[in-house]
Amino acid sequence: MATTELAVETVGLRKEYGQRVAVANLSIQVPPGEVFGFLGPNGAGKSTTVKMLVGLARPSGGHGTLFGRPLGDTAARRWLGFLPEQFRFHEWLRAEEFLELHASLYGVPKRERPRRIAEALTLVGLGARARFAAHLLQRHAAAHWDRAGADRRPQAGHP
Repeated sequence: MATTELAVETVGLRKEYGQRVAVANLSIQVPPGEVFGFLGPNGAGKSTTVKMLVGLARPSGGHGTLFGRPLGDTAARRWLGFLPEQFRFHEWLRAEEFLELHASLYGVPKRERPRRIAEALTLVGLGARARFAAHLLQRHAAAHWDRAGADRRPQAGHP
């Protein structure tokens, strides 16, 4: 990444869901190293914009770049972290399946995944107990939120 590239740039970015316009004509430039955020009421398009920036939603119009790469580019994702607004572990997946899914989303080469998944499970003490990891991770996430003093805890059965 060249230092003269913008961290984020959008030109006329737009997202429509049927007849509903979620984001209309958004043009921004964010230099590298800047702290930038979106403020606005519910329904203003903040989450939709972030999803377009990270490649989880395709723009209906306009274009943009993230670290000089087109929106949704896998290489650009290596430079950022993203926590969805309603994050939860997929309780229906085993630990290996959960890690395989996320490894594929981050572009980890398929041949490297078994080794890296095994290393990750061993690192957190779940190597021998991987079948129960998704359940344990869900419980850990709830406990972590408690310790962090979050104002909204995950509830059983709810995202």
